[in-house]
Order: sequence, then C-alpha cells, then structure tokens
Amino acid sequence: MKIMVIARLFSGLNTLLESGHWEHAGSPAYYHFIRGLDAETSWDYTLCFLLPHPYTGFECKRSLNITNLRSSALIVPYYSLPFSSSFTLIKKAEYFYNKLSQYIAVLPSLIGSNCFYIDRENLLLGAFLLPFKKKIAVRLLGVTESVYLNVTQKRNIYSSLLRYVFTHRNSLFICTRDGSFSDQMGAWLSWKRFYIFFNGIDIERIERNKRREDRPFTIVSVSRLEKNKGQSQLLQAAKHSGVKNIRIILIGEGVERRKLESLAKELELEDRTIFTGKLIHNNAIKYLEEADLVVSLNCNGVFGNNVLEAAQVGLPVIALEHPGCQDENQKYFCMIPRKETTEKTAHAIYRFVKDPDFARHYGEKSQNFSKQQLISWKHRIEKEFVLLDEFYNEKKAE
Repeated sequence: MKIMVIARLFSGLNTLLESGHWEHAGSPAYYHFIRGLDAETSWDYTLCFLLPHPYTGFECKRSLNITNLRSSALIVPYYSLPFSSSFTLIKKAEYFYNKLSQYIAVLPSLIGSNCFYIDRENLLLGAFLLPFKKKIAVRLLGVTESVYLNVTQKRNIYSSLLRYVFTHRNSLFICTRDGSFSDQMGAWLSWKRFYIFFNGIDIERIERNKRREDRPFTIVSVSRLEKNKGQSQLLQAAKHSGVKNIRIILIGEGVERRKLESLAKELELEDRTIFTGKLIHNNAIKYLEEADLVVSLNCNGVFGNNVLEAAQVGLPVIALEHPGCQDENQKYFCMIPRKETTEKTAHAIYRFVKDPDFARHYGEKSQNFSKQQLISWKHRIEKEFVLLDEFYNEKKAE
C-alpha cells in the first residue's frame, strides 16, 4: 500500500528546510506520525509539503532529500502578491491563489496514488480528490470555529465543499482532542469515521511535593508568539497581579515577538521576562521541569501540547475557556473565562504564588489528569495506524 502525505507545515518547517533532517522541532503530531510511517516498512509513502509563506531557496517546486527518512519530500512554494501585507482583500486573494496554484503543482504527483493523508489546511484538496474515488484520511489538529460553522450551519460554495468532504464515505478523520469544537463536530457526524485522541506524551512523569523557595516563582508559556496565543494577556496579568518575585519565560518564536518585548518593557517586566526563541523539544521540556506554573491563554483550544506536557511533569495549569469545548477534563485545570481574561488571570497568578496549598491542589489535579488520560506517542500512533490500515484496505464507496 502506498500513501501520499500532503501537509502544510508551520511548526518546525525552517529546521526541515535548512537541515534536510526530520526533527522534533515543531508539531509533535506530524513528527511522530511520519517517524512511525517511516518505520512501517510494509507501507510505502511519499511526502508533499506545501509552504505557508515564501521561503528563500524554494522559489520553485523541488524535491528535498530528508537524511533520516526513507522518502524524500516534494516542496511546493508559496508566492506573495504585491501589496498583500497592506490590503486585506489582496491578502485573501493571495491565499486562494496559492491554494489553487499549489494544488495544480502537485497534480502530476497524485496520479497512481489512491490513499491520501492530508491536514486541516488542505480540506479543499479532499473535495477535488474524492470524486475520483480516492481515500482521504484527514489529520485535524482540532476543529476551529470557522470549520465547524461552515460544515454545520453556513450555506455557500466553500461550506458546501467542506461538508462534502466531512460527510463522504471515503473520508476518515483523526482529530486531536484539543478542547476546541472537536467534540461538537464528532457529535454532528454521529462519530462516523471521526476519531478523537489526546496527543501523546513522551516525557517522564514527575510528582512534585513542594515548590522551590530558593528562586523567583517561575511562570512558563510554550507557544508560537502570536496574537491568539495570549502572551500579551499573560504579561499584563503578571503586572496586575502585583507580585514582584516572579519570572516569566516565553518559549517560542513568532510575529508578535517585538510587540511583546516592547510590552514587557512598558510594563516594567523586561528584567523578569525571558524570551527563549524557538527551542528543540528537549530544551523546552527542561524549562517546564523548573517551572512552578504553566499559563496557556490559547484562543484556539484548551488542551494544547504545553498543557498536556505540564500535566505530565506535575505542574498546575491556568488555561483559557473555549466556547466550543464541552470536555469534562477541564476540571483538572484552573480555567479562566473569556470575559475579563487579564483580571481573572492576574487574580489566579496571585493566588498560586501566595497560597501553596492552592498551587499544590492544582498540581495534584494535573497529575491525576496525566495518569488517567495520557499515553505515549508510540501507543497513540499505533492506534492511528490500526484505523488507517482498516480504512485504506476496506472497499471504496462508489
């Protein structure tokens, strides 16, 4: 059996293009899936990565040899349109222009392949493949509000194409249980060909007994530095908490870094805020192991990888409520409402610092969540491969 993987990789992309080496430098889901696929010698596979932005050295379609995988990767470029950074309408036109041009570029590679594995960013590609009796497995890193509403409520060309993909018998969905609209989407589909899992965890579980008192109270946030990830609210909350003996570590890189550095200076937190930049996974985990609290004010979902990894090392977690999340596992974390986010987070930080029993209570809740819900990436990928094997080998629907 031969599988064609088509994905638009955001995290870890620079590392791959610069080194030609498949490393755990971004999305763990893709890292572990492709490593597992590479080890499954009974399956042949090809890789096709669609660039999400212009990248020097990849101005035209080309093959990239990946030194530690059996397969090379076809890299398809992204082209900017003039003035797209200044005008929203041109930016939208650029997005759809690249969707179309990238799909046209990969068409020759699609011939002869019947089994496809695509990501959420390429759902529209599924609408083009399904009429040709292709089998499409889709990895959903959660379900955004836009996707959910388009599939379940809206009536336009785009929503019709998405609904066609989600309801087709030759589609299978493997969704990350990220605390977004995932459960609602699964329920709308009556859980037909829609499977939902927490991401795996491969770090050692640590049970903490008490906080270290020989250093400042350390708050860690692990995420790309983007507006919807909540780092600005974290900095403002830290200031409003009134606590002086704290240290804030922001792990990650992104377009908001300069603004966040300016904000830290404006709030007089620059001497207490560390911007680590992008780190390989093992180095990021070292910061987690030394932390006292993880704060995740991510607008996209409750159960990001940083929350799961914090629970695995026994850390209390502050997380942001999500309007689509109905998951009872929220009870294990200190949840912050969408309204008055900064004020509520400031109050929670103050209490975690000043009340050791409160912090210990939520640390124990994190540990309980980890023990009851989390499994290794090896077992997580094994479950996925069982589903894929059954799906790809069953008779295709007409």
